[in-house]
Amino acid sequence: MKPHQTTMKYIVLFLPLLVAGMIIDPNLSFNCDAQNALMFRKLKAFENNRAPLPHSATLSCDIEKKKREYSKSQQFEVHEKSLEMRAANPEKLDKTLDNTSGKSFNNTTHKTTDKPPVIPPLMMEICKKDEHVIMNAADLHSLQVSCNDITGNIRFNAYRDAIVDFGNLQTIGGSLYIENISNIVKIQGNRLQKIGGTFKLHSLTSLVVLDLPSLNNVKEIEWKVVPILNSANLNKEMKGLKKIVISDSSLSIINDFNKIREVDIFDINNNRFLEIIKANIETVRQKLSISANAKQLELEMPLLVSAQNITIRDISSISLPKLESVGSSLELIENDFVTIDLSTLKEVGASLGIIDNVNLDLIDFANVSDIQGGLIIENNPKLQKIDAFKTLKQVGGGIYLDGKFSETNFPQLKLVKGSAYVKSDSDMFDCSRWTTPKYGRSFIRGGKVTCISGKSEESESIDTDGNVVGRNEKSDNSNKSGPSSNRGKHGLFSKVSHSGSAINEIPKIMVCTLAAVMAAAFII
Repeated sequence: MKPHQTTMKYIVLFLPLLVAGMIIDPNLSFNCDAQNALMFRKLKAFENNRAPLPHSATLSCDIEKKKREYSKSQQFEVHEKSLEMRAANPEKLDKTLDNTSGKSFNNTTHKTTDKPPVIPPLMMEICKKDEHVIMNAADLHSLQVSCNDITGNIRFNAYRDAIVDFGNLQTIGGSLYIENISNIVKIQGNRLQKIGGTFKLHSLTSLVVLDLPSLNNVKEIEWKVVPILNSANLNKEMKGLKKIVISDSSLSIINDFNKIREVDIFDINNNRFLEIIKANIETVRQKLSISANAKQLELEMPLLVSAQNITIRDISSISLPKLESVGSSLELIENDFVTIDLSTLKEVGASLGIIDNVNLDLIDFANVSDIQGGLIIENNPKLQKIDAFKTLKQVGGGIYLDGKFSETNFPQLKLVKGSAYVKSDSDMFDCSRWTTPKYGRSFIRGGKVTCISGKSEESESIDTDGNVVGRNEKSDNSNKSGPSSNRGKHGLFSKVSHSGSAINEIPKIMVCTLAAVMAAAFII
């Protein structure tokens, strides 16, 4: 074939293509990016369900490059990304990328939204369990990866690791129980903020450090038998507490409760190194008890106004400058403080006891007008005068005073509904204040007055109108037996009759009769 014929043949073959290229708009030519966008919309439509693409959905052009860009925009495999973010940084969960299907992919930067992450239903069910049992650190890690907040309890059972780390966990809706585990050395959790029930530590014999700096909301604290726990770091803004019991620890200071105003129970006992308790509690509804801690312990409760029961033992100083009311008993026993200033106190709902305080030499109860139970002041060897009750008008039980005091003075006392036992080791003490009614009628009603001093012993029986109905007096008192022997005989609230004097004569009659019989037999 000739050369020009060959040329014409190719022109004829390519002429339709040239014509079509001239007719079609160049702007409608094939666009690789548009095709890729279409394919990625299909990818996005299937990604949430993790279903495979149809076989007909193939990628063209440089699809791998587009896929890498898609991944960088955090739109690809959103569930896996959310789980990774949960483990790495929970605070970013509310800023995860929008995973709503149906939006087209383009070359512009994709804007994220502040929607919370989509948590698979299985995870949500785990967080709502009634109780989680933790046996090792892996169990605890798995829980905090799945949940920031749980609604139920956490209970440690046979825990095998030395450290308890709550990690990302922020809220425990129920209680936290860590009991009877000997190998836990440290409990920590920088993010833990709330325990909705009881925070109980019991019999953790190796626990040294408790570090929960964000914990500011707990209903009850109950730490018992944690003998080497010497550091407890809690949030100073703690609120919501109704019960505080700390027993048998090595803590030296307790001052994390300055924001707590009302509790049911405040019980701090048997903490042998505890030297300072400071709390701004105003009301204790059931029991305030401080006992068996270090002898150097200083108690400061500057805002306390009322408490139901108060027991204070084994402390070196006490400061309750606003206390006005004790609903039941007030006991101050075996302390080392020198003074008791409760001059703001007005009433005691049951008994008031000041017992075995070896250094006590000054007490002030100037505004107490009513003690509805008994008044007991016993064995305070440095207390020389009992004259602190200047406005006391009524004692609902009995009075028991025993010590080395040389003077007692109750200038406004009008009524004692039980008996009175007063014993002083001082020769200077005058019993007539108790046995000789000032206005002819005793403030004792229906009981007995017994007064013993270094030189005399006197007792009287008093009827319900305050009249003396029987008297017994010994001018030379040689019986200086201690209060333990007298307490059983003259009990604080007992009413002793004089019929016992006739019984005391029976042995004498029997001896005389026996002697007479023996003499008659000898003569015969």
